[in-house]
Amino acid sequence: MFIRVKTSKNSPKKAVQIVESYRTPDGKVRQRIVRHIGTALDESLDSIYRMMDLIDEDVISKANKLAYRSAKKLLGDEISIFFYDCTTLYFESFSDDDLKRYGYSKDMKFNQVQVLLGLLITSQGLPIGYEVFSGNEYEGATLEVIIPKLIERYNLKRVIFTADSAM
Repeated sequence: MFIRVKTSKNSPKKAVQIVESYRTPDGKVRQRIVRHIGTALDESLDSIYRMMDLIDEDVISKANKLAYRSAKKLLGDEISIFFYDCTTLYFESFSDDDLKRYGYSKDMKFNQVQVLLGLLITSQGLPIGYEVFSGNEYEGATLEVIIPKLIERYNLKRVIFTADSAM
């Protein structure tokens, strides 16, 4: 999922949207609007940041649920396999806070703060959820948080876990 700003030929206003990409069974990449956040009054980065301030935990939860329901619908109501992996996202900043921390950097940006993003996708590559962790969190420790959430959120009966060497 990502955030985009898009204009339409019918309106001079710029729509700010949360969008997900997915692959159709024939391999074509498609995009679907998950949620319309609002309208940007100008193109400035500050206006986009102000709009993003409206994305709270409730909006994130709704977006995750909608992504899961959409994936189930696309896959014929069956999702039996999830894939989970983490990556680091660094910031062009040198000041840390509760979330942005110095930690192990896969991008070799050890002098910049980062966050750890855990992404959950289906076996077909459809994103259905994510968690953001502090940048100094060890990837393996995220499992203690994510597995109970997955069991509860998706009503899983059985979990078989296979990991890469980073986990």
